[in-house]
Amino acid sequence: MSESLHPVLMRFFHDQQSGSADLKVDFDIRKISEGEVLFSAGDQADSLFFILEGRLAVHKSTGIRDRTQVVALLDAGTIAGESAVSGDRLRGATVIAVEKTVVARLSRQDLTALEETAPETYIYLIKKILRISSLRLHKSSERLALVL
Repeated sequence: MSESLHPVLMRFFHDQQSGSADLKVDFDIRKISEGEVLFSAGDQADSLFFILEGRLAVHKSTGIRDRTQVVALLDAGTIAGESAVSGDRLRGATVIAVEKTVVARLSRQDLTALEETAPETYIYLIKKILRISSLRLHKSSERLALVL
């Protein structure tokens, strides 16, 4: 694994059990201005994003005209767009930068290549994504229970 890999990416790809794998993924690093849309609801879910710096807001439609509600704030060190790992899907939310943000994009093609070339690293990453998704679902369920 590259010595210059961002610390956030190191946490996602460094398996303490097997040591660091030789990660051959070319991340697309994007800088997003405050107020800029990372992706919109209805877009093809073709990439996973690692938030390296900054903060993103997840907006979901309320079903009333064009109104949306912020349902989550995502800080540096986590991911956005995890639906990209589960196949051909459309985005269910719009994600907008709350402040200047830097993300590392991992395309579905790169994810598939990682699965083929470094299966242990791929499994380690998928387990981390599953833990994050599970925690987000749990928190959403708790908030929903308070409303009902």
